[in-house]
Amino acid sequence: AKELNVPIVYNAKAVELLDNPQNGKVIGVKVKSKEGFEEYFGKYGVVMATGGFSANKMMLTMMAGVPAANMPVRGSHSVTGESILLTGPYFPKVVNVDQYHCGPIHGPTGANPLNIVNTGIAVSKETKRYTDEGKTYVQMSRDTAALTRDNWGYMIVDEDTHNLPMLKNDWFSYSSHKAPVYKADTIEGLAKEAGLNPVELKKVVDEYNAALKAGKLGELTPPNTHKNPRPILRAPFYAVPFQGGMTATFGGPLINTNGQVLDTEGRPVPGLFAVGNAAGGLFYDNYVGGAQLTSASVIGRQIADYVKTLAK
Repeated sequence: AKELNVPIVYNAKAVELLDNPQNGKVIGVKVKSKEGFEEYFGKYGVVMATGGFSANKMMLTMMAGVPAANMPVRGSHSVTGESILLTGPYFPKVVNVDQYHCGPIHGPTGANPLNIVNTGIAVSKETKRYTDEGKTYVQMSRDTAALTRDNWGYMIVDEDTHNLPMLKNDWFSYSSHKAPVYKADTIEGLAKEAGLNPVELKKVVDEYNAALKAGKLGELTPPNTHKNPRPILRAPFYAVPFQGGMTATFGGPLINTNGQVLDTEGRPVPGLFAVGNAAGGLFYDNYVGGAQLTSASVIGRQIADYVKTLAK
C-alpha cells in the first residue's frame, strides 16, 4: 500500500455508503473519526471487508436467535457487523445470516477446552445430561447454549481420560488461563466441588458406565453415539465448566464471482463489493478451516482483476 501511495486511515468508523445520485453507483464512504465526519471516494467503488457480526448481540438476536446471542465471544470482539447494515439502502440479497461457527469456551477467562468436551459426559447445572457427546464440538456448543440454563455445561471425566496424551495441550491451555477445573476422589465429592447435585451426578455417571459396559449407550436419553466412549471409573475425577462460544458468522450480502454485491433481483449493485465474512453465500452450517480469511484474500484479488477491466 505504501509503495502504491495508498493512504490508510485508522480509527475511522464507516457510518454511510455514498452514491452517485445520477445512477446510484456506490462511490465512497462517510466515516466518523476523532476529527468528526469525513468522506472518502473510490474510483471504482467500495469493498466491504469488515467481517461478520459475531460480536453484535442485537444482530445475532435478530438473525441467529437468542441462544447464539447469549454466547460469549470466542472470536474477535471488534467484528460487530454495522457495515453489513450500511448496504441496506441498496436492497442486497442477504443470505445465511442464521448460520455461524461456534465452539466451547470458558467465557470469563477465554479458556478453550476444545478436545476435552468430547471425552466424557456433559451435564447441566441441574446435573442432567443434555446432549449427545458423540456430536462435534460445534454441535455440542450449540446445544449447550440452547438447552442449558445460562449456557453452562460441565464435562465429567476420570483420571485415565485426563492423562490421554492427545489432551495434554488442552489441559495446559485451560490451566494457563486460570479457568477452573474441579477435582475430587469421588463422584459425590466432585459434584460438591463443582456446585452440582451429588446424588444426581452419581446416578448419571453410574447409568452411563452401565450402558457403556452393556453396549447400550445409544439407548440413553439423550443417546451417546461417541465412536470411542470412555468409562468414568478411575479417581480422581474432573469436572470442566464450559459454554458455547461464538466464533464467526457466515451470512451477509450475496456476492458473485467478481465479489459484486447482488440485489434482491440478482443484479450487481454498481460499485459495491464484499469479501470474507462481510459477504454471504460462501459458508453455511460450518466452514473449511482457514478458509475465511483465505476467501477474503482470493476474492479481494478477483475484485482487483475485475476493476482492471473497467479501466480499459
